[in-house]
Amino acid sequence: MSLGRGWENRRFVQVLDDIGLKSRPPRRFDVLFNIALCSVVLGVVLGALMSWFNAWLDPGYFQQTMGWSLEEVQPASLIQGGLGGLAYGFAFAGFFVIICGWATQFNCTFSFAFRQLLKISLFVILGWAAGGLAISTFPQQGDTAFSSMASTLSGLPGGSGHSPWPSGSIPGQKAGFLLGAVLCPFIVWRAWRRRNEGMKE
Repeated sequence: MSLGRGWENRRFVQVLDDIGLKSRPPRRFDVLFNIALCSVVLGVVLGALMSWFNAWLDPGYFQQTMGWSLEEVQPASLIQGGLGGLAYGFAFAGFFVIICGWATQFNCTFSFAFRQLLKISLFVILGWAAGGLAISTFPQQGDTAFSSMASTLSGLPGGSGHSPWPSGSIPGQKAGFLLGAVLCPFIVWRAWRRRNEGMKE
């Protein structure tokens, strides 16, 4: 009888251990890999579209600063913007994966991580738009000062006589990216905490 009871107790403990293991969420490293790919793709898409819009709005800016002909401006701006977005996407992908892994203990779902990625992307879009709109409303002396900043941040040669929008949107886009990267740990951590608190209620 005692042996039977001992075996039953061990069996009961084993069942509890199995239940505990099954209830633990798996380490979702595949999710982080997929979200890293999404970061790269999103960087390429945003970079290409923003650069194309700048070229469509003012092709003269790129003719002056890059030396492109009028026929080359739009296709070349797509390539340049896409390559720039690719570089930023790769750089941010590694950073974002580390943040998501740290904040969620490698248990985040793809939908959760993708929503946070879109939040960070909004900083880039808003920074790009805000920079372009802000410099477009400045007086001419403000345009000159902001053009110098754009040349420094983007590496493009400066110039005058072009539309103020590209001069503001280029540094605005980079400022939005930096702000989003700085706030990324807090955004992901807070969203994961709120998600877990909501599941407990």
